[in-house]
Amino acid sequence: MCKIPGVGPVAPEIAKEIGQDAFLNGVFYDGKDLRHFKRWGRSTPVEISVALELGMAPDFPGVKCVDCGKRFKTQFDHFEPVAAGGPDAHFNLGPRCWPCHQAKTARDRRAGKLTPKAPPKQKPQAKRTRRAQKLKAQAP
Repeated sequence: MCKIPGVGPVAPEIAKEIGQDAFLNGVFYDGKDLRHFKRWGRSTPVEISVALELGMAPDFPGVKCVDCGKRFKTQFDHFEPVAAGGPDAHFNLGPRCWPCHQAKTARDRRAGKLTPKAPPKQKPQAKRTRRAQKLKAQAP
């Protein structure tokens, strides 16, 4: 049996279903000791990332950007953004180089699939020094 804080006990099948599109923490407790902790979520384990980057055996051709064909410094991007309802699954991922990833993200924003980019934060105004305050007070 699994327990979700604020919900209570749930069947493991239900927890597994919830975990398909959520971040899930698992704590295994035998009644006395905390035996194991596991976090499930959208992050990909490094072993799987490396295997994906190597490509298919036996040639291991590596990956290349789906847009321009570059082979270096690629990152996996969702074809259909998760924020727009796209699945967080391997078939919805493709390698993109940084410039192509940025261009695709901009296209997705224009298409309304992503929230607008937040404006850059304004730097806080520097505090005026006593001397500057004194000079301002003396100015006509």
